[in-house]
Amino acid sequence: MLLSSGTDGAVHLWDPEDTRGARRPAPFAGAIAGLAVATLTSREPGRGRHLVVAGDTAGNWGVTCMGSGRPVHGTPPRREGEVTGVATAVLPVAGTPRPLGIVCSTDQSIRLMDLETGEAVGRPFGGIVESMGTRCEWTAVTAGSLAGRSVVVGAATGHYRRHRYNTLYVFAAEDWSDTAARETLVEPLFGTVSGHRGPIPCVTLGTVGERDILVTGSADGHVRVWDGSTFERSAPPLETGSASVLGLWLGELRGREVILAVCGDGTLRRWDARTFESLGEPVAAHAGEARGVGVAVGEHGPVVVTTGLDGLVRTWDPATWNEYGPVHPLLHPGTALDCAGPTVMVASGVTLVRLDPDGPPG
Repeated sequence: MLLSSGTDGAVHLWDPEDTRGARRPAPFAGAIAGLAVATLTSREPGRGRHLVVAGDTAGNWGVTCMGSGRPVHGTPPRREGEVTGVATAVLPVAGTPRPLGIVCSTDQSIRLMDLETGEAVGRPFGGIVESMGTRCEWTAVTAGSLAGRSVVVGAATGHYRRHRYNTLYVFAAEDWSDTAARETLVEPLFGTVSGHRGPIPCVTLGTVGERDILVTGSADGHVRVWDGSTFERSAPPLETGSASVLGLWLGELRGREVILAVCGDGTLRRWDARTFESLGEPVAAHAGEARGVGVAVGEHGPVVVTTGLDGLVRTWDPATWNEYGPVHPLLHPGTALDCAGPTVMVASGVTLVRLDPDGPPG
């Protein structure tokens, strides 16, 4: 695919083999603020596909096929306020597990969409909104399973009169299309739930051993870990000094469960997810803010991938934490990334860039 942009403010994708020169407008008008990759399986071997859900600072969001670069299901309606968080998960809808895209934004709502049909799932929902001098804006979202319950977790920054708070909402449902059946598992109490003194731009969940945990990162320079059953703190705050935490990854890496965080000082930091001990000195990953972190599958095993506002995508060998492979330059700052097997998708300005961690720069 070829990508072009002009002074008319439009960005277009072109098929070089299409002699008619048909163009397809891209759905993004502002800088892409978040993206997530979903894998759709198929009964036919080799027929599955990867979809990319992304949202931008102008309130637009859309779904793109990773293989062809073509938009899927058209373009959803534009939101009021910028998109601040994007996630994908398989959640129950009308008794059937469905692949969903989850988007939150500063218009104080979280929206769900069925990625196979493009249809909205239930009505938008949120937390405390414009009530008695209180309002909140979503800063991050994730979804999955905690303690056997299907959940959507949202982080929010709110204002109550002259006070500012940062908190979490954990929503649960047995059927996400049934708006009335959704319930809030945690009652936010103006910051006492999250313990964070700054906005929470990243949140993730996963399983460590036999425990489900929830991990949050904040501009206050702390990573916090929560028990997925009781929502009590599982460990003391993981310190990053004064560096804002801007991206998180939780999972198994070379036989060890780890928490990875990228920070506002350009570093990549890592902890053991069982003992919460630091796994070495911070890695100087980027000049300026590091925004995205993920794990791809390279030729020789897992590779840690980071991107940042220096306009570079870098890869790291998790055995030595030395740089792995070539540096991938971007035309614009890298603001988010996600990985699907050997493929890395990166947000760069108003474009989505597909990279191979073992391939040449470009």
